[in-house]
Amino acid sequence: MRDFEVQTDMYSFHRPAVHCAVAAREGNNIVVVSLCADGFTPQYRRDCGDEACKKGGYPRVGITNGNNPRYIIDFESGAKVTAQVAFWSVIGKRYMNIYATAPGVDYKHTEGMCGNFDGNRNNDANVGYGQWIHSLSKLYDSQRPKVNLFDWYPSGLTPAPTLPPHAEECQYIEPPFVRPLLNNPDIEDLTNTLKDTLIRGAPEAVGADFVLDEYGDEGEVVI
Repeated sequence: MRDFEVQTDMYSFHRPAVHCAVAAREGNNIVVVSLCADGFTPQYRRDCGDEACKKGGYPRVGITNGNNPRYIIDFESGAKVTAQVAFWSVIGKRYMNIYATAPGVDYKHTEGMCGNFDGNRNNDANVGYGQWIHSLSKLYDSQRPKVNLFDWYPSGLTPAPTLPPHAEECQYIEPPFVRPLLNNPDIEDLTNTLKDTLIRGAPEAVGADFVLDEYGDEGEVVI
């Protein structure tokens, strides 16, 4: 059974509980996104403990643009964690709505605040809408984290090398993973093709040469 865990952090309000960070780990790799420091600036890290991850493999992180971005973390097992950033004027800060999706192989093999994934909500702790947890004693032992993932780093992670004399260090920002339109590897991905298409009659298409098939009409997308 693989080692997969998701934890969230919250602002220190009495009520309500407002998420400001998420940490998701599978195996020896982890992704952390946090707004907790100042309520506005995302702090992001993706630390790899295996070679596949270091070479650009899973976990892969897709980030949408905008003032309230969405972080989509895909894991090799098929698990997915989504963190949607939003702004709440009542608290004057940005927060996160966090969603975790487990693959079918995890059926009856999960534990934690989201339950054991066996289809029976009656054997899960009652932490649904409108419910308050005032004491850890109300939680099952399996619902209490054993390790703080926000302070966790992969075992065997190689520290940054010492710079030689006269060398300078520059900041590197990992480019975001562009999610394809299709996740099925057996189907041709048209993402790049669609990015390069023009709308016939659009201002940016003025002067372009179009090759129309028998169905091509004014205003249609022509590939």
